[in-house]
Amino acid sequence: MYNVEVFQTNDALGYREYAFLIKTTDGYLCIGLQKIEDGEAGYTIGEIVKDVDFVEPTAFKVEDSPLFNTYLFKHFLKSIK
Repeated sequence: MYNVEVFQTNDALGYREYAFLIKTTDGYLCIGLQKIEDGEAGYTIGEIVKDVDFVEPTAFKVEDSPLFNTYLFKHFLKSIK
């Protein structure tokens, strides 16, 4: 539905721990986490992350994000098309 490129990083994280990110003009918006708690290692869902050294494309979809059903996130997605 949304054609937005999502990236993943394990920068400052452990084995098989990932943060899923969308590139913005302010840095990266964290839209999901795998095997880490919200707020751990500087990654909080719904917050901008500025200090990320390495990102790579991922199969994670924006529809899988816990933010997906929120009005503001859908508005944000429409604005970056």
